[in-house]
Amino acid sequence: MKKLRALLIILVLSMFTACLKPETTKIEGVTINGDSLVKVGETINLSAVVEPTGVSYDSVVWKSSDPTVATVSNKGVVKGIKRGEAVITLSVDGKVDTKSISVVIPPSAGAQIPTDTNVISLYNSSNTYPDITGVDWNPYWGQDSSLEDYDTGNGIVKKLNLINYQGVDFNSNRQNITGTTTIHFSYYTNQVTNFDFYPIWESGEGKVSSGDLTADGQWHDLEIDLSQVSEIDLTTIRQLKFEANGSTGIIYFDNIYFK
Repeated sequence: MKKLRALLIILVLSMFTACLKPETTKIEGVTINGDSLVKVGETINLSAVVEPTGVSYDSVVWKSSDPTVATVSNKGVVKGIKRGEAVITLSVDGKVDTKSISVVIPPSAGAQIPTDTNVISLYNSSNTYPDITGVDWNPYWGQDSSLEDYDTGNGIVKKLNLINYQGVDFNSNRQNITGTTTIHFSYYTNQVTNFDFYPIWESGEGKVSSGDLTADGQWHDLEIDLSQVSEIDLTTIRQLKFEANGSTGIIYFDNIYFK
């Protein structure tokens, strides 16, 4: 009888202890953190953010949708192989996230030396024309985009990371461009297929689309006819603005001038 009572007590205590044992915390979600752009031949590091913080997990799997464009290691190191797009997939204990990666080739030199005459130049890497002074290439207008110098190794060009919009300000040296009809850009991009362009003058601004761009990692010329902008005041041009029109990414500029 005493043995039976002891067994019953042990059984009850075992059941009670089992009820108190905490449940194993499971992963609720996973996110890939890191850049979405990598140059051919270079690498970027992606990381896994697991929710909730501190939870343990067993399986981490990284995979590239196209290893001929970009490879990914089991530690999230992505290497650019050739120009194109690849989707990186991360799976942690069955929870999945994806991230699109663009593999790009930046320019290795500035654009071809221009041959136009009678221009008003904002920038040309070859110094074929004297550039106007007082140009702020990255004024802060509340934008997420940025515009900076980029050293190709064979000339400095302008690198625009077009996210929403970006300005160029020469308000302290306003230009009278009477007699010109066009603004010229040399551009190079792997990603951007169009943008909206705004010339801004003393009392207003106009808008015109760039049209379709060639995103093939080569220099191309773009000329925007200023007559498309109604009521433009050519005597007080003071700013330019680029705005994403559903197409974002890196675009390089050279040979920016009115002619």
